[in-house]
Amino acid sequence: MQRRVLSNKNRMHVEGASVLSKQDIKKCLSCGDLVIKPFNESDLGPCDINAHISDKYARIRGCKQVLDLFDYNALEFIDSKYFVVEQGKEYVIQPDEHLLIESLEYFEIPNYVTALIGLRSTFSRLGANTPPTVVDPGFKGKLVFHLIGSSFPIKLHEGVAIFKVIFMYLTSDTEPYCGKYQNQSGIVLPKSDPEWKHT
Repeated sequence: MQRRVLSNKNRMHVEGASVLSKQDIKKCLSCGDLVIKPFNESDLGPCDINAHISDKYARIRGCKQVLDLFDYNALEFIDSKYFVVEQGKEYVIQPDEHLLIESLEYFEIPNYVTALIGLRSTFSRLGANTPPTVVDPGFKGKLVFHLIGSSFPIKLHEGVAIFKVIFMYLTSDTEPYCGKYQNQSGIVLPKSDPEWKHT
C-alpha cells in the first residue's frame, strides 16, 4: 500500500504510524525538524542510523540493599550505592554487567516522531544485549544507552557505533517531552518521580 506523505510548514507527516526510511530521515534532517550532531551520512542504514558511544558511562553495581522507589531521599544518593560513574576512552564491560553509556551524538526529536533504540547485529551476535528503549517525541539531549554484557568481557572504545536508532512517525502531533531527562548531557542517573505514588 502506498503511503501518502503530507506537507505542513515543511514538516513530514504521514497517514498512520510507520518507520522512517533513509530518505525520510534525510528529509527531516534537511528541513531542521530532526537534529543529530555530529551527523555522518555513512551512519545511515535503510531505515535507521548508527549511534556511537562516548567516554562517559556508569556501572550498575550489584547491591543487596533494597532501593525503595518511594524513598525520594534515597534516590538523591543513588550514585554512591547503586552506580559508579566513570569516564574513559577505553573500558571493559564484564560478563552480564549492566552499563549506562552516553551517546556521542546530540539529538532533537520532532513532535511527530518517536524513536526506538536497538543494538547493532554484530554486538547481538557477540552476546551483548539492550532492553527496549523509547525516545519520546520532542526529546532534546544526549541519549543514555543501557548495555548488558555478554558471557565474556568485551573492551569498548569511545566512538564505536554499538547502537542504532529507528525513527517512527506518529499518527498525529503530540505535546513535546518535557520530563526530567530533557536536555541531558553526561550520565543522568534515575531521578525520583512523585507520579509513582499516583493510583
